[in-house]
Amino acid sequence: MANYVLSTGEVTKKEERYVLDLFKIYLRLYPLDIPGSDVGFDYFLGDTKKDELRSKILTKAQELVNKVKEKAPKNVSMSIESIDILSYSEATIKIRAGIYEEDIMINI
Repeated sequence: MANYVLSTGEVTKKEERYVLDLFKIYLRLYPLDIPGSDVGFDYFLGDTKKDELRSKILTKAQELVNKVKEKAPKNVSMSIESIDILSYSEATIKIRAGIYEEDIMINI
């Protein structure tokens, strides 16, 4: 079994924890932040009406899940459990990878 180094510097053998960490890295970087890399995600939601916000975030988050799944070990399942809109500028995404779940705050 491989060792994975997480963005925190911690080392784990748990593929699910690696996948969650990878999701967070993609979420926090914009495309082209790392030249020549496809890491990053643009979740700009300008001109989105309040009643469409949750659905737009869900669509963008699902795109990111699909992108991370392409790089993740094939045996790790990954899904969006919930999205909570905290304000017009903040939301929480609950993401699951295998048996692990994590709430991730995003600025929108």
